[in-house]
Amino acid sequence: MEERITEIETRIAWLEHSLKELDKVVSALHDQIDALHTDMGQVRGALSREIETSRNLADEKPPHW
Repeated sequence: MEERITEIETRIAWLEHSLKELDKVVSALHDQIDALHTDMGQVRGALSREIETSRNLADEKPPHW
């Protein structure tokens, strides 16, 4: 009986350790996703500005016309 309890305790300790490690991974991934989300917003803003600039330039006649 005591051997069985020791085995269960060992498994619980391993599960707790695994859970802590997985929590660290999930937390790191969450931080990376947040950073990528911020970067994506900046890229979208820059792209929108470039598109708007391109549209304005497309409407203008070249200087030699």
